[in-house]
Amino acid sequence: MHDTAGAYQATNGGTGSFQGLFDVHYVSQEVTGLFHLPNAFMKGGSDLLNTSFNNFNFVTKMADSAIVTGGQITFQTPIPEASTLALVGSGLVGLAPPWRADAF
Repeated sequence: MHDTAGAYQATNGGTGSFQGLFDVHYVSQEVTGLFHLPNAFMKGGSDLLNTSFNNFNFVTKMADSAIVTGGQITFQTPIPEASTLALVGSGLVGLAPPWRADAF
């Protein structure tokens, strides 16, 4: 995973939020299988984490600790367009054996 952008903002003793963008290089088949999706994915991904009880170190000006209260990781799977499906369907019909006139 290569980071492309990210930011974390929080208040001391309060809540915070982290959002980031990253490039997706691999997704386990077990993850996409949970949602009955093919193991195909697009390059862009994003994540979001929410925190609470943030404690800051005022010397380093960074958060020393926080409790993660929720979050999500998002990646997109490609969905074929209707025209692509029509082309594939017409190609399959073209591959089907020709109808015989004497079969009826």
